Amino acid sequence: TDPSNNSCAGCNMACMSTPWLFCLGFTTSFSALFSKIWRIRRIVQTSQKCKRVQITTKDVMGPFVTFLTLTITLLLVWTIVDPMYWTRHITSKGPNGLNSYGQCHIGQSWVSMAMASCLLLLGFSMLLLSNIEAYRARYISTEYSESKYIGIIMIGFLQT
Repeated sequence: TDPSNNSCAGCNMACMSTPWLFCLGFTTSFSALFSKIWRIRRIVQTSQKCKRVQITTKDVMGPFVTFLTLTITLLLVWTIVDPMYWTRHITSKGPNGLNSYGQCHIGQSWVSMAMASCLLLLGFSMLLLSNIEAYRARYISTEYSESKYIGIIMIGFLQT
């Protein structure tokens, strides 16, 4: 970055925005996939028992709100207590000025590592729960749901 255009505080915020954007996007997408498969599986299971079921928006939003609240709480603790920070490393001084690069670092205390670990564990839990739900819904016809295709997508995410 050009020091005349970017302040250190702005670069620190940019560093901390990376986990926020990644975690919120991941949580949103996997909670939606999980809720969709769970809803379809529940409808098909109760219809096989010849029972009527009513699944409300509140039922489907439960996992989303739970995972999103946990994610935001962990990110807020990380951001307030021990946020990521940016440093500039000068590689050489030449006739045209300084050659340098900037780098984001995880916070300076154990809190950053603990929050990052908790977020990774939460993300892995969401991925695992979504894959388990897709596995349970594997026999549902694609005429009623896209659970087969959603399952393939989630297995792809699990592999990466």
